[in-house]
Amino acid sequence: MTIISDIAKKLKSLLNTGGDRGSLMQKNMIFNAFIKGASIIISFLLIPLCIKYIGEEGYGIWLTLGTVVTWITFFDIGFSNGLRNRFAEAKAFGNHQLAKEYVSTTFFAISFIFSLVWIIAIIFNNHIDWAFFFKDKIPENTDELSLLFTIIVSYICLLSVFKILGTILAADQRPSVIAFIDLIGQALTLAAIWILMQIETGTLLKLGFVFCFLPLVVWIIANFVLFSNRYKSYAPSFRFVKIGRIKDIMSLGLKFFVIQVANLVQYQSANFIIIHYFSASDVTYYNIVFKYFSIMTMVFSLFLAPLWSAVTEAYSKKDFAWIKWSIKRFLQIASALSVICLIMLFCSDFILRLWVGDKIADSINIALIIFCCIYTIISFYLNIYVSILNGMGILNIQFIFAFISPIIYLGLVFLFIQVLNMGIYSLFLALIFTNFNGMIAPFQCYRILKKNE
Repeated sequence: MTIISDIAKKLKSLLNTGGDRGSLMQKNMIFNAFIKGASIIISFLLIPLCIKYIGEEGYGIWLTLGTVVTWITFFDIGFSNGLRNRFAEAKAFGNHQLAKEYVSTTFFAISFIFSLVWIIAIIFNNHIDWAFFFKDKIPENTDELSLLFTIIVSYICLLSVFKILGTILAADQRPSVIAFIDLIGQALTLAAIWILMQIETGTLLKLGFVFCFLPLVVWIIANFVLFSNRYKSYAPSFRFVKIGRIKDIMSLGLKFFVIQVANLVQYQSANFIIIHYFSASDVTYYNIVFKYFSIMTMVFSLFLAPLWSAVTEAYSKKDFAWIKWSIKRFLQIASALSVICLIMLFCSDFILRLWVGDKIADSINIALIIFCCIYTIISFYLNIYVSILNGMGILNIQFIFAFISPIIYLGLVFLFIQVLNMGIYSLFLALIFTNFNGMIAPFQCYRILKKNE
């Protein structure tokens, strides 16, 4: 009880006021807590439901294909992250017309980019050898997989356009609204899959359609509602598209893009690597463990989500005292959640058996659970400083390491798996060793703060 009491006190300490900016963060955290709680429950219910619907291997293939196709989102070449900072700056100084120009320019630029991406992806889809891509670990019906690819690509391209609203909400320090919109899509997806399970046999194609169609519809509706009301003054308009604003957005956006591509290789390639070197079932095991500890990652994200844009505002106004205050509070949160992660590690066997059943739990290597726990705890601390640097727009060192870390990561993965014959847990070990941005970020932050004392 003492440990739980200490954790509660540390979590509560973050909610102490830090002025108006801190008050807004507090409101976001409270709303996010309820929304994220529901989101975690739904995401955990979806996994055993999907495995039951299409089987372990089918679910592993779905996860792998979904991961590969979501790489398309990075074709926004950094527009979204560039918009997030520029919109927050313009709004902080009350320049609403400039903010609208940033939104309009980004909306039409991304619409153009993803229209081209969609056309190219559909053309190349007819020439993809899926059997070779998945190393002969796919069902015989590759035509179904090709159609599923088309559905997911269409979904990703459309969502990339409509989720510009999400960027605006993040820049306006309202991540709880983003989480709420995503929650509605998740809930509808869960309900639809459960209904389908009662009436027909599951297939990858049916699962993919449900996962893509319903969340997209929710985001389209959210665009119409919010751009007609709260964000009416920032609604995209062709009249406010200014080509010259692209340079302002992309001065930061291109750096974010390069960093995102590096993160793509390091953090989004695991499913493809596993299915190539191991099996589709191993993809499922890896994602179950990752999802297990993602409870704490999601909890931490509800605190961390408002920080980026809040730091952008504070940095614009030279409020370094507030940034120092935030660092102390977030380190307290990281410490509290680290303790919970360790408790989850010791309870993992019991919880996994309860969640996904004895058969799957017996197939999961304890080393995978241990290294995922270590990786999660380290990420808590390092992501604090990375978010602060992103909010400040200080990206040069991250930009440089973006060219180096993916190469070293892939090299370590090959060494661990092919040479040393280590298991899938070695992916977490490689991620820990190559998180150069996170390792350098604390030194950068404290050097900037000391310089501005």
